[in-house]
Amino acid sequence: MRPFILQNITIELTRKCNLKCIHCYLQGCENREQFIPMEKVIKILKEASKLGTIKVVFTGGEPTLHPHFCEILAKAKEMGFAVSLLSNLYNLQDVKLEAIKLNCYEVGFSLYWAVPDVHDKITGVRGSFFNTIKNVNELNGTIERTIANVTILKENIKHWGTLKDYFNEQNLSYQLNFRVFAGLNGEKSANIECMIGEEDIKNVILDYKISPKKFPSLICKAGRSFIWVDSRGFAYPCVFFPYPIGNLEVESLEYIWNNSQFLNKLRSLSIKKFTKCSNCDAKYVCEPCMGENYAESGNFTYPSKTNCRIGRYIYGVSKLNENK
Repeated sequence: MRPFILQNITIELTRKCNLKCIHCYLQGCENREQFIPMEKVIKILKEASKLGTIKVVFTGGEPTLHPHFCEILAKAKEMGFAVSLLSNLYNLQDVKLEAIKLNCYEVGFSLYWAVPDVHDKITGVRGSFFNTIKNVNELNGTIERTIANVTILKENIKHWGTLKDYFNEQNLSYQLNFRVFAGLNGEKSANIECMIGEEDIKNVILDYKISPKKFPSLICKAGRSFIWVDSRGFAYPCVFFPYPIGNLEVESLEYIWNNSQFLNKLRSLSIKKFTKCSNCDAKYVCEPCMGENYAESGNFTYPSKTNCRIGRYIYGVSKLNENK
């Protein structure tokens, strides 16, 4: 088996958040007030550096709430990592904005609509839209890349055209997400009810003018080139793959990466194992999620119903666009 390099590690600094988003996958989770100690973060970064890791992503909850947020960013940059941040950019002090400008090359932020009332209804906090946009404007031009992560929900689907126009006017990059992931507490979560239906997904894909894009593999990179570490110190193939592969309280990152039986199982997979996907016409434009597969059925090689539908919609619409 060829060696697998840990290119990217995502570290959840906390599950605490200053918003109350209706679709959040952390709903119902315990330890929402917990912060991963700075000393543990630095230890993980040192071990990742030895493994050849290039990029570190800090996420939450809301990672800027960590009491040592600025020091952690500075240390990661000092150690030579490409530092990325996933944040709501809602309530930032000047010192934290400066830390982001100095140390991050990339920031992904949550934006749910260009209509303030709609965005604030989804986040559960009045004024969150204006605060986020103010901070985005502060960062634009000072870091390499800012990108809006947009989840399309029942609450904002009818305003899709407004948001698309807003992004174009503001020259903002964005990426769309149709999926709402089940809560990490392992129970059926109310957040799933926010997900849009089939016709809406089709219409947005058509309007988005998705073109055919070939992917080299049906197998995602979870556990093959990146992992996720939660604020308790448990490691997973990725944030949406609810199978713990080790505990960094008692095992080193190097040991987990090189010796996890579950990771070795993921890495040994071939396309043939994905029997339904490998025979599907949509396989060249679909991006299967093994974590979503596993969460739905316990079988990470069998596509989830949601993922399968979205892949087929993208394929069908992309063929229509191709023939125009």
